[in-house]
Amino acid sequence: PTRRSSDLFDESGEAAGTRSVAFVRKADGADAARLAEGWLAQGFSPDSREALTLSFENRRKLRLYPLSGGQPVDVPETGLEYQWARFFPDGAALLALASESSGGLRLFRVPLNGVGAAPISAPGMVRYAAVSPDSRRVAYLNAAGKLMETVIGGETRELHATEPLAPVQWTADGERLYVQHVRTTALPSRVSKFDPASGRLETWKEVAPSDPTGVDLITRVLISPDERQVVFSARRIQSELFTAIGLR
Repeated sequence: PTRRSSDLFDESGEAAGTRSVAFVRKADGADAARLAEGWLAQGFSPDSREALTLSFENRRKLRLYPLSGGQPVDVPETGLEYQWARFFPDGAALLALASESSGGLRLFRVPLNGVGAAPISAPGMVRYAAVSPDSRRVAYLNAAGKLMETVIGGETRELHATEPLAPVQWTADGERLYVQHVRTTALPSRVSKFDPASGRLETWKEVAPSDPTGVDLITRVLISPDERQVVFSARRIQSELFTAIGLR
């Protein structure tokens, strides 16, 4: 996750040990600062004052770390077990992919005070979701490959089912939706603007790394708040060819 002047990320394995460690790195090129050991980075608060983290060992725990110093604050537990969480734009609640003890994964709206956490999607895995600027609508790609929209406190409807369209983010006016075409892994990956009212798709950009060697998938696309810049991550698979001499 990125804000205007910092990046939030976590690391594990050889670089950080067996437990995940969350870091904050400023965009001015300074070294990354260790934020929390045993926590997974989730995202910045809308005012960029706090970082949301998820416990590496206990998926029921979420914690907020002030970026200007001070003591971290635990988000009250709701009984949900989280896969990921991020802020609604209004800062009053979190959008989370989570499961109850008696059910499967689904999207939930989780108020920061922990009271009134409610499901907003049918059960199923969700990798891509985008909240409208007014925090009233959530677009997501369901497990069946259909682009859906849920109005908070209202109905859920199907927006597009012809091909899998992964929501990236809403336009600033909340009228259209940036979507990534994910049916094919061919490069470049296409990002379009989608109009829910008319169903119209308009190609916006095609993205691919400058060096496509070994890249078989664009895994995530992000767009800046001013809609002028795009960043993406890619999966690169490479192997080495060895020559053996003198074998008998």
